[in-house]
Amino acid sequence: MIQRACTERGLPLPQWSEDDRGVTLTFFTTEVTTEVMQIIGVLDGEMSRRELQDVLGLRNAEHFRKAYLQPAIREGLVEMTIPDKPRSSKQRYRLTWRGRALRGGG
Repeated sequence: MIQRACTERGLPLPQWSEDDRGVTLTFFTTEVTTEVMQIIGVLDGEMSRRELQDVLGLRNAEHFRKAYLQPAIREGLVEMTIPDKPRSSKQRYRLTWRGRALRGGG
């Protein structure tokens, strides 16, 4: 059940180990950067890249994509509303279940 729950939530599988004192289960997580936490904190519903940049007060689109948006997507915390057309002018971003849980909005 634990492995299935981790897989469903996109988390790394835990490591099981055993010694003469018992069994240890170690959970792993990825490190979330300050930039990713900022995007999670401001993302409200579905927002465009420009809206997110404006709310964060960031002017450089390339820096925003590389330091904020791509890591948040890669970590499964933010998702595209049109994943098969990443460059669409109608593209919006929203928090995933994991992103909402990390923000505290489960």
